[in-house]
Amino acid sequence: MNPGELKHKISLIKEEPAPMTSRFTTSSWVEWKKVWAKMEKEKRSKFIENEKVTENRTILFTIRYQKVIEEMPLKKLRIRYKEKEYEITNIEDKDFEQKTLVLSASEVV
Repeated sequence: MNPGELKHKISLIKEEPAPMTSRFTTSSWVEWKKVWAKMEKEKRSKFIENEKVTENRTILFTIRYQKVIEEMPLKKLRIRYKEKEYEITNIEDKDFEQKTLVLSASEVV
């Protein structure tokens, strides 16, 4: 991959528990790492949910390989880019060469 294609600065955010004074705990999303990424639109899909048409847009973020990201549970990691958050649905090392990771993500609404 041409390093010049990694031109979007994104933040990887992870979920951390935020203990409250009562019995209940909540979680918050905190910035974990900033990385450079290539962004590509993959697909859009529409579906009906609760009698409303909902649109789902998947975006591919390609970043340099980092083993720690590949090992982290998907539900604990998101992407923040330009005030929007994206839920990661898949992490893939496409070439199996440990050079880049492709993160498939959908915007959190």
